[in-house]
Amino acid sequence: MSEAQGPSGARSAAPVTIPAAIAGVALGVLILTGVEGTARSVLAVLLVLGGGVGLGPLLLLTPVEPSALKLWLFSSLLGLPLVGGAFAVASGILGVEAEVAWALPFVLSGLASAAASRRRLDVSPPGRAALGALLIGGVAAVGGWALLASAGGVATWLSEPAAVAHITLADAAMDGAPTPNPWFYGGALDLRHAVGIGLAGLAAPGAISVVQVLPLLVGWSLLVLTLVGYLASAAAFREQRAERAAGRDLLAAALCLSAVGLDPVWRAITGGSGPPPRAALELDPAALLARVYWSAALLAGLHAVRRGARPWPGLAATMTGAAALAQPWAGASLVIALGLPAAVARRSVLIPLLMGACLPAFWAGRTQGGFVLDQVTSGVRPEAAIGAGVLVLLGPAALVGRRWARVERASGYGLLLLLTAALIALAGPRTVAPVGWDQHALEGLALTPIALLAARGLAALGAAGFAVGAVLAAAGVVGLWSPAGDPGAARGSSAGPPFTVAASGLELARDPDLEEGLGEAFREARRLASEVDGPVALLRGGEVRSRGGKSPSLAPLLAGASLWADDAAPPGTRQPRFGAARQVSSGETSLGDRWVDRRALLDAMFRDRNGWSPRFDRVLRAEVERGTTLLILVTELDRRRTTDRGVGPRGTDSILLRLGAERIFERPEAALYRFARPE
Repeated sequence: MSEAQGPSGARSAAPVTIPAAIAGVALGVLILTGVEGTARSVLAVLLVLGGGVGLGPLLLLTPVEPSALKLWLFSSLLGLPLVGGAFAVASGILGVEAEVAWALPFVLSGLASAAASRRRLDVSPPGRAALGALLIGGVAAVGGWALLASAGGVATWLSEPAAVAHITLADAAMDGAPTPNPWFYGGALDLRHAVGIGLAGLAAPGAISVVQVLPLLVGWSLLVLTLVGYLASAAAFREQRAERAAGRDLLAAALCLSAVGLDPVWRAITGGSGPPPRAALELDPAALLARVYWSAALLAGLHAVRRGARPWPGLAATMTGAAALAQPWAGASLVIALGLPAAVARRSVLIPLLMGACLPAFWAGRTQGGFVLDQVTSGVRPEAAIGAGVLVLLGPAALVGRRWARVERASGYGLLLLLTAALIALAGPRTVAPVGWDQHALEGLALTPIALLAARGLAALGAAGFAVGAVLAAAGVVGLWSPAGDPGAARGSSAGPPFTVAASGLELARDPDLEEGLGEAFREARRLASEVDGPVALLRGGEVRSRGGKSPSLAPLLAGASLWADDAAPPGTRQPRFGAARQVSSGETSLGDRWVDRRALLDAMFRDRNGWSPRFDRVLRAEVERGTTLLILVTELDRRRTTDRGVGPRGTDSILLRLGAERIFERPEAALYRFARPE
């Protein structure tokens, strides 16, 4: 992991590892004893995002003397996966209590740091370019945190449904609540439960409110992306006679940081008609983490392909697995992007490592409803327009081969990897139909390799190229910050965010996709769910929305239900799929926990005329017998379009009451019913 940047030298790692070991054990004790305060919060941030958790394990797995910058970067990147993964295994599989599960990774990391105290570090002083990248990334990190922590910033990310949803999942994970299992869910769920656990991995150990986590995460990600750009440029373009390499790497760092801001600047200059510009700062935690770990996987992959020595193959696989947990298609694209150069460089062992690292993400996505491979095959592919940020950087990137001497073969694998990564991320959604739904997410990932190629191309032009690159970086920075503090600009509306921050967490203020009166019903469901000791399932009817591939209304999440359902089903959902009911020739449906015909059940309850069948009685009663409290929300629209075998205008209500449901809330627009096992 060492890259010489100045006079070489190595020293014992003890001055770094011993404080990390003490801090890890101390935080574990604070978590177990329930002590809260500033000291605990600071320790958690320093250990999770500051690299303390990953320091010991990474040093133990690194056979060489790592450079301080790379050691900190990858130790910091390992924080969320290690803490979240240890908690998921301890709590979800082993059944350990939440406090013990959160304390365990810190105690273990402290022991690993103590064991690594005899290792040696490369303490070569950083060059001016490295200091410049640290300065740029540090300023961006502080600015991003301050902006999103302000009143305007909070209102902005509260207007982003994905941010609200993942923070809600994190809130549930903090207390060790079971991961929401969409047993009755019928739509394409864009949420990533691993992301919720990852956010809780910072909030729960530090006793920090989940609403404070996103600003910290955004600020940290800006610093990481800047350093990844700097180090990846040096790793990809290792010419034997490099000219202005330091300036090129610093330019790459600036472009990787600001590339996402070029699109809103282009829209503002051209004044084109289109959707109002939203914040260029990524407010969806899943997309944000996918980009961070996807970029870090490219950096680790560059070293793994070129060298093949530890710890690079393992780091590339770990970063790929983390990216896949945040966005499954990001992991799939990395397997191809890194696998092809690895095969050319005869580093074939990297390919099974990458594929194995993605297996947990695909398993979690399919079992939890977050992977939409078979849910969009009959849908219309989204528009294939390319973002302005990509188009602006493609020109400079095309100059990458300028003044490339034949003796500079050392950078050939790096160039191939960057080209493959950019092409896969851009072309994949336009050639494979299911991937098309994640077009914008993958296009954002492609900005990192394109920015690296653009920095190399501009550096080949000399001073003029550096001037153009500086202008592009400055324009991207302007676009990165300008809309983020204005929720009206971010959403094109002055109505304010649909959610508010309350003492009990996030609460629904309004939802334009909900009929009038449903907000109050969902708040009542949240209150009831908080009083139940056990799983709660929420079923809802309402208008069938045709926004294929998008997340459903997030109101069920805010109801505190551990299971939920919605009618926002994309095209193709009705086809047989993994996790759906196993049908037999007689038409009967098995009543296993995960093998239920969810769509048929919802259709019969809320949409189909005369569609009710006694088998659904058995389905509901079987779920209640397993200890689940069922909350069923019926709207006036459901009453109008359903009947009980043609008798009466309120068929759904009649069925539920006849089955023994308790009506606990009623308004002209909606009613809420409860099924629970008698005590």
